[in-house]
Amino acid sequence: MKNNFNHIRILVSLIILLLIPSVQCAEKIKKITLDDNVTFDLPANWVILEGGSRASMDGAVESALKRKAEGRTNFAANLYSQGGKVIAIVNLRFYPATKINQKDVMLFSREDISDIDQEIINEFSKVGAEAKLDFQPMPPTEKVEIGGVVVLKSKFKRKKQGTDEFTVQYSYRVLDGHDSFTLTVGYKESQEEILRPIVEKIAQSLRVKRH
Repeated sequence: MKNNFNHIRILVSLIILLLIPSVQCAEKIKKITLDDNVTFDLPANWVILEGGSRASMDGAVESALKRKAEGRTNFAANLYSQGGKVIAIVNLRFYPATKINQKDVMLFSREDISDIDQEIINEFSKVGAEAKLDFQPMPPTEKVEIGGVVVLKSKFKRKKQGTDEFTVQYSYRVLDGHDSFTLTVGYKESQEEILRPIVEKIAQSLRVKRH
């Protein structure tokens, strides 16, 4: 099973975000559908990114990740403050070359997940050095069930070097062979009381139609 962790190394490169000040959740909800088998709910006041018209990540981080990632981003959206600053992000990227499937994930031991966490830390160290970011792992990655699918949930904090304010990010990795993907959500730690319930609701609305 450890031979498959190189695929995990690619997946975890995707979960670095840039966020800032306060917002309230919109009442209207959009149903996002990707590749006819992945859906999740998105508040209507989030801006869906198309054609790279607005940046979804810190530029230095994005440049570093594009050189490493083998997947493709199928969806990205930002939540903006009234001043036009990004305060929260959601993105989803598919990894069709992944060999690990749901049966493998169900059998992951605590040791297997610890190995995954070490891969995440190693990858963040490389990206962080290039993008001048400090990363702080939070609780260990855990297996959770969302909508009948076993998901690897990870939480991290990051900040630009020389600053004191952290960004909180969560990644939800669904490993299921050709249909594998990572959903990433995040927010500014100073706005956690407002933004965490919003991004958690987005993640919990995730549904996957398995082939």
